[in-house]
Amino acid sequence: MRILHVADTHLGHRRWNLPEREKDLYDVFDEVADIAIEEKADLVLHAGDMFDKSDPPPQTYIRTYEILKKLRDKNIGFYVVAGNHEVPGTIKDSPLSFFEKIGLLKILSLRDVGREILKDEYGRDLEIYGYSKKISRKFFEEKIPVKDRETIRIALIHELVCEPMRDYLGWTENMCRERELPMLSSSPNIEYFSYIALGDLHIRWENKIRGSIAVYPGSTEALNKGEAFDENYNFIDRYVYIIDVLDKEIRYRPRRLTKTRPWIYIEAKDHRDAIMKIQSLSNKKFVKPPILVIHILRREGSLERERLIKELNDLVDKNVIFKIDSISYAEEERPVSYSIKEEAEGFSLDKVLTEVFGDREIAELIRDFIDEKIDEKTLMNRLREDKDFLDKLHKIIRETRL
Repeated sequence: MRILHVADTHLGHRRWNLPEREKDLYDVFDEVADIAIEEKADLVLHAGDMFDKSDPPPQTYIRTYEILKKLRDKNIGFYVVAGNHEVPGTIKDSPLSFFEKIGLLKILSLRDVGREILKDEYGRDLEIYGYSKKISRKFFEEKIPVKDRETIRIALIHELVCEPMRDYLGWTENMCRERELPMLSSSPNIEYFSYIALGDLHIRWENKIRGSIAVYPGSTEALNKGEAFDENYNFIDRYVYIIDVLDKEIRYRPRRLTKTRPWIYIEAKDHRDAIMKIQSLSNKKFVKPPILVIHILRREGSLERERLIKELNDLVDKNVIFKIDSISYAEEERPVSYSIKEEAEGFSLDKVLTEVFGDREIAELIRDFIDEKIDEKTLMNRLREDKDFLDKLHKIIRETRL
């Protein structure tokens, strides 16, 4: 039996409120489906955050339907656990539930631990356990009933664990405990599973822990510059994993995705040097026009900066580059390479906004505005057109005296 492991596709994500950026997520998810078909996979395991929000726009439903249908037409199963992005207050409204109802996927875990028993072509059992973000801690706290240790088992989990923090950031177990990050190695279930299919971490990581293979494939797109670069400011490739379930063992390998939009980090001595390096991109071939992060070591006058901006705008117009994420200078903080600190610290802007406003709908609207997924005009139109929403906002302002 062959399985494709993917995670954190964040369908519907629209950075800078640009439809092209939203399309990037659909393009690479379509590539994931094509890889599953090409590899002759029997099923796809999605480890959560399939969607970017619990109420994606209509085009997200349309593109997701088209892609999942390709898999169903080839008799490739699709199993998913819910992450923290796609689950609303009422589970029945989840986009996952919609696609399950029309037979395009199976939700392995929403509020409870899920279990699926599949048989391979020789009649051997494969057990798959699902742990959504909501109940993921059960994998680390509650032992599953196991009758034998010969059956091959896979755990599909949406959770950030300690071991990558140790490997990437040098964290100790105490540091993880302080931040309430569970340890895979301390799970009472780890020894019963041949493969732990993880999601939530947006960079690829794999390790062998107490005999079990643990893998984060990473997100299918870099959603921001913090996820785009390694410590040497090289673009981090994106992957899925191909898993072969054999008689008494599992073999696995990463497969690189080729349709992700590249990010390029440019460090320049001054504006003139920056222009030369940016112009050189015209001679290079990219699968898509790249997103740039620019760091200049010497700040100059406004005239030089205007020349740089003009050159950048010209290259955007010519479709040589897609977008400038940021321009920073030596006296400012250098753009971060890949950082998982925010995730590891348990910080969530969505959670903070919900706590501040006391209302999930308002929090999501404000978050979309902050992330530039909607512009000021859209925000104001929503406030003008939705009287109940506006009344709710007025009430919150009065109560909190903002």
